Amino acid sequence: MSVLSLSGKQLKDDDVVKVCHTITSEPITHLSLSWNYISDKGARHIATALTSERCKLTHLDLNANMLSVSGVSYIATAIESGQCKLTELYLYANAVPRVVSSVLTHAVNNNRSLRTVAIESVESPEWMTCDELKSLLSLSSHCRWPNVVQLNIYCLIDRISSIPQK
Repeated sequence: MSVLSLSGKQLKDDDVVKVCHTITSEPITHLSLSWNYISDKGARHIATALTSERCKLTHLDLNANMLSVSGVSYIATAIESGQCKLTELYLYANAVPRVVSSVLTHAVNNNRSLRTVAIESVESPEWMTCDELKSLLSLSSHCRWPNVVQLNIYCLIDRISSIPQK
């Protein structure tokens, strides 16, 4: 196992191009890019690298970056491609769970290697209704992703009483 940890190095999208060259030319299996400034443009580069035959990544940590649903969609497309070897994907502090889950569900269902998916919401509690919270929680207890054995969903809600009732 080869690990490349670049967490908290203030990397930006242009830096990701160099990282992608490294993960497609070296036998890197674990890549940590958490706590950087990677946006959707960087995610597109990563997704392209993930589909390379030379990419050996099994663990990708993109926690606490600047990915929106577009960036997650690029990663999801790579996962769905069948060429991606990821077994663990971490996306804490990027996109909100209801969006991420809809984007990733199809991709994960068509990928046989992914075993751990970790997502988190950093949105304010007002965005989620009680029904949406129940639906989100049901993902972890009745996983819709048959290959995933660990689904971590963290929801940073500090005032649950502020969630609108229907």
